[in-house]
Amino acid sequence: MRFLSITLFLFVLSFQSFAKTGNPVAKSTILTEVNYTYTFSNIFFEDAESEMLFVDFEAIEDDITSIKMIKGEKLMLEDNVTDLPGDIIYEFSFESVKPGKYTIEITTNQDIKIRKDIIIE
Repeated sequence: MRFLSITLFLFVLSFQSFAKTGNPVAKSTILTEVNYTYTFSNIFFEDAESEMLFVDFEAIEDDITSIKMIKGEKLMLEDNVTDLPGDIIYEFSFESVKPGKYTIEITTNQDIKIRKDIIIE
């Protein structure tokens, strides 16, 4: 009986020590929730001839700070758009752009980067 009492006491003591220490990761973890999702189908639009790309600012909930066109590692165009209203349609014309693979990068005031790869033939 004494052996059973000691075993039970040690068992309860071990549970208390785990309960006091807990999970240190869970204590320091902060959960956040994003209430919006950006999809290309409601931000980027092309004309029928694929000579222009349109960016709908209104489809992005955050304020847009800049738009860039990048080819490989080279910055081809950068436009600071902080002064533009949030309900405009921004236009890229590809008539004078050389063929190749480009990335259009939109940066918001929350430093979210939205990228779309395009190929100009």
